[in-house]
Amino acid sequence: MNIKIGKWLVEPENHRILFETKVVSIKPQTMQLLLVLAEANGAVVSKDDLKNKLWKGESVADETLVQMIVQLRKAFDSLPGSSDTIETVRGEGFRLTQAVEKYEAVKPQTLVLEKGSPFKTIMWLFALTALVAAIIFSLTISIRT
Repeated sequence: MNIKIGKWLVEPENHRILFETKVVSIKPQTMQLLLVLAEANGAVVSKDDLKNKLWKGESVADETLVQMIVQLRKAFDSLPGSSDTIETVRGEGFRLTQAVEKYEAVKPQTLVLEKGSPFKTIMWLFALTALVAAIIFSLTISIRT
């Protein structure tokens, strides 16, 4: 499921963040970090909690986590209208400063052609014109040979 963080659309399955026509791809683990922060919805998440959720209790240096935060900030900074999306709360951890909400992508609708609809009439005219053009082209070729 996609989420919105402020004005940005986040597509976890595709590992990318979008704003209007701009798209930024991020690494899968960096996306996991973003999702953990988004799950907290503005609450501070400690470094220990982040490391436990991302590395499942493995021993990881704080610097590794900080580098991922830097990568995430760079991703947001490369998008228009960026502000400090991720705040460092000294001695506590990190938090998102933008509102988080679930976002369902709009699925394309199937076009239903009703009897007598203008679109259906235009499609029939187009098909008929293409057929007539093909017949004329064939006749022209057969007359020349």
